[in-house]
Amino acid sequence: MNEKIVLKNGNIIDENGKVTENINVYVSDGKIDKVTREITNGYDEVDCTGNYITPGFVNLHTHSPMNIMKGIAEDISIDNWFNEKIFPYESKLTNEDIYWGAVIASAEMLNNGVTAFADHYFAQEEVYKAVEDMGIRADIAPTIFGLAADYRNQLNEAIDFVEKYQGKNSRISLRLGPHAPYTCPGDKLTEIINAAKKLKVGIHIHVSETEEQVDDSIKNTGKTPIEILYESGGFDVDVIIAHGLWTKKEDLKFI
Repeated sequence: MNEKIVLKNGNIIDENGKVTENINVYVSDGKIDKVTREITNGYDEVDCTGNYITPGFVNLHTHSPMNIMKGIAEDISIDNWFNEKIFPYESKLTNEDIYWGAVIASAEMLNNGVTAFADHYFAQEEVYKAVEDMGIRADIAPTIFGLAADYRNQLNEAIDFVEKYQGKNSRISLRLGPHAPYTCPGDKLTEIINAAKKLKVGIHIHVSETEEQVDDSIKNTGKTPIEILYESGGFDVDVIIAHGLWTKKEDLKFI
């Protein structure tokens, strides 16, 4: 981007929620030069009168390539959604499908003011390429299923991905993505977290997504998913908890 623009007479909402009215934001080559009520010539004007200027929104949990699956399954249970609809489609996805799904998702997010997202999916090199091409910011976590027959291969590929790409693009951060405590049981979740520690990255994980998952966890292990994550060392690293809708009050002591 090689341009100078001024967002003129806008109302700014800053990162603390404070509103400053009727002020100008000067931008050069995609970076903010200054925020002032003073007038500086040489900038292309965008009249923002009556509008609000905010920091970009952040989508903290996405499976961006699944954008191309929108609407294929609605109003069914989560088990049927996964097993009868989503998994059969996903098994047919190519790397090109994943790339274009992430591109379309990025375009949609940018069009709605989302300038960064945290992604949790597979074939993440394709997501990485899409993020590079679209100019958006992202935190990318390759998904790892501890119960999968190729678990060891998934873990090694995720580690290789982080080692290969971490730090190569200032807009992109990486971490490991254990799917959930119930799909990465026992020592496998701890193993993934320890790998993240060694790589000096965080994790991104689904936890307490449904009431049934929490009830099953307590029935099978005597512990909530949050407690399992805690005992596995999950809070010793930077962690993104996806969903977390059924976190219990007693879980708060672990967080």
